[in-house]
Amino acid sequence: MQIDAAERNLRFSRVFARTAETIVTTYQKIVELKDAVTSSTMLFEGLDETQKKELAKHVNERWKEFESYYKQNKIYIPKSTAEKIREFSLTL
Repeated sequence: MQIDAAERNLRFSRVFARTAETIVTTYQKIVELKDAVTSSTMLFEGLDETQKKELAKHVNERWKEFESYYKQNKIYIPKSTAEKIREFSLTL
């Protein structure tokens, strides 16, 4: 019984570690996305088309990084938090 309990504890600790890692990385990626959106909207006026395209490309890259990571790891995020992340990312 002690071996079974130890195995369960090990499995739960791995899931907890993965959940914590996912939350931290998701937060980092969404902050990077928010910063890119904020920068591009603040700087957009007065730029030529090439500069605007570069800003849009930067935002698009951050979005793809966030979306790709999040889709693969969403299972580790609590449902209520996942809903808030979805709403926030759609707002951006």
